[in-house]
Order: sequence, then structure tokens, then C-alpha cells
Amino acid sequence: MSPVERAVYLLHEVFDHSHAEVAEIVGNEEAACRQLLHRARAHIAERRPRFAPSRADHERLLTGFLGAVQAGDLEALRGFTRCT
Repeated sequence: MSPVERAVYLLHEVFDHSHAEVAEIVGNEEAACRQLLHRARAHIAERRPRFAPSRADHERLLTGFLGAVQAGDLEALRGFTRCT
């Protein structure tokens, strides 16, 4: 999954945001976010990772994401959609 697909999936499926709210958070059109969610679900159904991040990258991203969620920092969460 791309970072933005992952963000859309988590915001919608885990945090129960509406499509409109997800679109606002990631700075994209609602229709585009629906398509990103569809792709994310397809990737999950395939059960095949797109890439294998290093342990350091995984820990850095996870720690940053969880910190942003706990702090309610939407701007930081938006930054995760721009990760490559």
C-alpha cells in the first residue's frame, strides 16, 4: 500500500471517519479517497506486502503516527500521506 492508501484505510476503517472527513484530512477529493480505500482493501485482500521497510523506518513511522494520533495533530497526520 502507498502511504496515502494506508492513511485513508486507517482513517476510515480504524478511526471511523467518513469519506468526506478522510478527504479533508488527506487533502484530496472525496471520490479519489474512495478509490484509494478500494485499492487499499484490494492490497489487504492480496495479503502481499508492496515493500518491506527497514525496522528503523517502520519504528520511526509507527512512533510518529501514534504520537500524532494521541496528540490529535491533524497536520502531522497529513504529513504521513506525503511520505514516500
